[in-house]
Amino acid sequence: MSQQEERRLQLTGGSTYIVSLPKWWINSTGLRKGDAVMLIPQPGGGLLVSPISGAYKERRIGVLEAAPLEEHDDVVRKFLAMYLAGYDAIEVRFKGEMVELRSYLKGVIRRKLIGVEVIEESQDSMVARCLLRYSELPLKSIIERMRILSSLMMQDALRAIIEGDLSLAQDVASRDDDIDRLYFLSIRQLKAAISNPAVAGEIGLRSLREALGYRLISKSLERIADHATSMAQVAPLIGKFPQQLSGELSEFGAISLNVVEDAVRALVSMDERTALRAISLAQDVVKYEERLTKEVFDLGAAAIVVAGIKLMLESVRRIAEYGSDIAEVVINMISDRSMEEPSGDRFTSM
Repeated sequence: MSQQEERRLQLTGGSTYIVSLPKWWINSTGLRKGDAVMLIPQPGGGLLVSPISGAYKERRIGVLEAAPLEEHDDVVRKFLAMYLAGYDAIEVRFKGEMVELRSYLKGVIRRKLIGVEVIEESQDSMVARCLLRYSELPLKSIIERMRILSSLMMQDALRAIIEGDLSLAQDVASRDDDIDRLYFLSIRQLKAAISNPAVAGEIGLRSLREALGYRLISKSLERIADHATSMAQVAPLIGKFPQQLSGELSEFGAISLNVVEDAVRALVSMDERTALRAISLAQDVVKYEERLTKEVFDLGAAAIVVAGIKLMLESVRRIAEYGSDIAEVVINMISDRSMEEPSGDRFTSM
């Protein structure tokens, strides 16, 4: 139920102001006498009242009907959408045995989702439950872990290309699932924070306005991992990398990684100078790519080798640009914080 009501302040005891809460809201949240509520200052002078005990009472269970002729990937998309929406448990109902779909879906759950386990199974259904509490892996920890993993993927992709190590290249591509797991968890947390301010404090958000910023940052880190995977996938096309360019490629990659590291460092410390440095460094990466591309064409190598190297250089540049995007978001977040009142628009972790 959503409606607005006007309530008048009352003074009791000469120093305490009180306001009554609507009965319909009390009933809808399941609150009782003696239960605690959280008071959260909002931008513009508002005050949000949120139930504390009620935040964890409700266990949302979703039901997904899998049709016999439905594509496996379509069922997976629906399942992921329910996971991201915040369902605590998802029951998948199969019309018939549908052994292949069941096996495929369980594999996706294992590879792509953190803390989700299949806890019940029958001939025509299975139930998956999310067992991870948000406080066990706060948002900033997820972002930092994504940065570390994506940076290592890029470093190893470059090494695989320079050394012609196809086994390492395959290993890099296989790690993309690890990033996806963290990315999906971050989106689930942010969606929950928007609908439940108590969760916002639990995952470390300072204000709801920061949710959009973190959403963009997590997506940029996920895309960085995708480009590292793309780099690894072109290693077979390149074959033996021209050794006269190996030193420049290593330096090129290091500069690109510095952009990402500076951007995330700026996020952690909310340091505008570090963010601006990352943006400036990203512009240097673009110029470096232009120079390296010209040198590659001057080598006179086979067309397929030149194409592979060019694709790889573009991915390194795109990684720097995603780092620059993160830095831009950080600057916006710093600006938002500067507009806040000293005592307003903050969440206190539970």
